[in-house]
Amino acid sequence: MNLDEIRKLFSEASENQSKTSQLYQLLKNEIGESPILLAYRAASEALEAKHSWNVLTKWANIDKAMNLFQKAVNNAPENIEIRFLRYSIQINTPFILGYSQNMVEDKQKMKDLFAFADVPLAMKKEIEKIIK
Repeated sequence: MNLDEIRKLFSEASENQSKTSQLYQLLKNEIGESPILLAYRAASEALEAKHSWNVLTKWANIDKAMNLFQKAVNNAPENIEIRFLRYSIQINTPFILGYSQNMVEDKQKMKDLFAFADVPLAMKKEIEKIIK
């Protein structure tokens, strides 16, 4: 899998159901050998929830996403990209669902890791907006 392609699809998927489906299909079988790919799979599950009309499907997808994110963070706690992905999803998840508990931790970790971040420039700019 090409990480640059996955990053591009993720950046387009938030507002585009077709791109979300592409991202999901690309990552649906990712089981966690790569924490970063697992985090993108988690993000694709969350975006599938966003675009679903069925409340039960939304709930199942977002729950699965948060479990996958936790596994990715546990496997690579110092990875700023994983923290950014989880933060990006949680900030856009309704607070009432109870899936916003990692935002403060992720924001602090992004601050701690920012100077050493090895991520694409566009992502680094997005992270900078969050931590400032």
